[in-house]
Amino acid sequence: MPESQLYLEPNAINDFYVQIYNLDPKETVNIPSKPNNVNPKSNKFTFKAFTVNDIQNTWRKLKNHESKSLDPLGLNNNTIKYAMNSIQFVKALTRTFNYFSDSGIVPECLKMARIVPVPKVKNATSPNQTRPISIQAVITKILDKCIFKQPSEYFEGNKLFTNSQFGFRKKLTTSHALIALTDYIYEKLDDNHVCAVIALDLQKA
Repeated sequence: MPESQLYLEPNAINDFYVQIYNLDPKETVNIPSKPNNVNPKSNKFTFKAFTVNDIQNTWRKLKNHESKSLDPLGLNNNTIKYAMNSIQFVKALTRTFNYFSDSGIVPECLKMARIVPVPKVKNATSPNQTRPISIQAVITKILDKCIFKQPSEYFEGNKLFTNSQFGFRKKLTTSHALIALTDYIYEKLDDNHVCAVIALDLQKA
């Protein structure tokens, strides 16, 4: 018998996830102004055209190439693995990604994901006891990684990240965050200061 099981109706789980966050299509997001201490070069960032090498290198770095689990488009990593052996396919994918970047338009089908509820506790009986895992289309994963790479390298190269940010950065993990926190505490204790730590766990984040 598996360690964790779900005793929930699929519709109940779906309704729960939908109600967590319901974005108004007319709602706009206000982008904060650039801080004064940011390098002036930071306003010169522009996306460069993707190349065949970009697509191929991004694919190589993705995990589970042998996976046969179907994505929302009915494709899987194993299928794409064989397609990536064709230079014609890679070139077509490169042209397609560049069109998305230039036009700012991505087809709705590539924005869809299959949500799989994973129990956070043994024998979950409430949707609140599950966490949603998003299964994206394989093509979308490749596109996301290609897009993410350029601004990430730009921010790193221009030192625009604060030293306190460890998430979503290369070669930095939660262990580095703990080491930085521990070093800070020891430093302050050595200076006869009192240290207090407040840890927050955001529900449904």
